Amino acid sequence: MIKPFYLDLTEKEILDLQEKFGEILRSGTLILGKYTLEFEVEFAKYIGTKYAVSLNTCTSALEVLLSIKGAKAKKIAVPTNTNFATIAAVIKAGGLLSLWI
Repeated sequence: MIKPFYLDLTEKEILDLQEKFGEILRSGTLILGKYTLEFEVEFAKYIGTKYAVSLNTCTSALEVLLSIKGAKAKKIAVPTNTNFATIAAVIKAGGLLSLWI
């Protein structure tokens, strides 16, 4: 059987993650705050950029990307079998839908 996903973590890594997740959960600050900032700073370093921004959903990320790329009033092609969230991001960014059929 082929596993669809395998996360190769050592026992120590699992314990470290459990400790950090416990700290975050006990803080009551699941969004924004110091943990989000820590993640953004570390992730930016990891991928080699000056900044990184956390967003709440992929829909929000698509909307931001479409806005940055100037999608307003432009035709944006999306597959017909996509999730509605993709279409919502195009609409919210001011883009015009062009469905692939």
